[in-house]
Amino acid sequence: MTPQQSTDAIFIKLGFLEMSAYGHVAIAVQRWLCWLCSCFFRAAAWVGVRRKVRAMPDVETWRAFADGLRPEGLHILATSDVREIGDEKTRIRILGLMLLSRTLSNLKSSLMLLDAGQTVEARILARCCYENTLWIQGLMHGGKKFMDEVIGDHMKHRRISMRALLKGEEFDEAREQKVRQWLRDTKNWETSDTLTPGAIAKKVGDEAYIFYRQFSLDAHPSIETLNRYFVPSKADGDRGTIDVEPEFGSDEVVETLNLLCLPVVRVFLGVSHLLGHAETPPRLQDVAEEYKRLTIATKL
Repeated sequence: MTPQQSTDAIFIKLGFLEMSAYGHVAIAVQRWLCWLCSCFFRAAAWVGVRRKVRAMPDVETWRAFADGLRPEGLHILATSDVREIGDEKTRIRILGLMLLSRTLSNLKSSLMLLDAGQTVEARILARCCYENTLWIQGLMHGGKKFMDEVIGDHMKHRRISMRALLKGEEFDEAREQKVRQWLRDTKNWETSDTLTPGAIAKKVGDEAYIFYRQFSLDAHPSIETLNRYFVPSKADGDRGTIDVEPEFGSDEVVETLNLLCLPVVRVFLGVSHLLGHAETPPRLQDVAEEYKRLTIATKL
């Protein structure tokens, strides 16, 4: 099984995607909605909707799986045999390995936040793993074209920053002229596309972007996010209290771990593809299969 087939298989077995008679992958909207229902349990509780208790793998089981991902990622790095920046293919592989390294750092930090009871913050940071896998998918689908888009995005944002500095800072004449000359020299980058997660997901057709959006809800104030910090009244006349460090049920921690591990596994599979592996390495295939097994048993 190739890395791309392994990636598709994760979604197919979890019910996210279906294979048509012609072999094309299509979004199964109803199944997506069933998955997303679990993400809204907290908001549903706010309006008085109760959820059913389901048997599922516990936090310890999912945490053990998450802890085992870092050694697998380090193994990919150690056996990559990419040492120097050479041709275009090598540069793409190096960028993939850099994204893998960032993913391992994001994973480590998210788990530390979960240990500290900061579930919301762990979910916010988990978004970075989804951004990483989107870039990996961009490299897999676009190669050099995507790398050029990365450079264009970088230059466009640098120009925006420089223009903002000119408006908000006072420069001596020599420095101001230098900045203005740089803006003239880089004017061709003005029309470069901006590589937002949504834009990349649209380019590569990555359905996992919907999970990135779900985690993004935790990153901004809203009725859903603020509701976490309010403890409703348990007695008549009691107006409720504000909880600075709200507790989270084990089911939500399990859900967070599940959705955190998904992009990490996908980064592993994508980097394996970028490194030129015609078939998914057996130990990496085992990781993907274990993720599928745990997710199916969890029944989120």
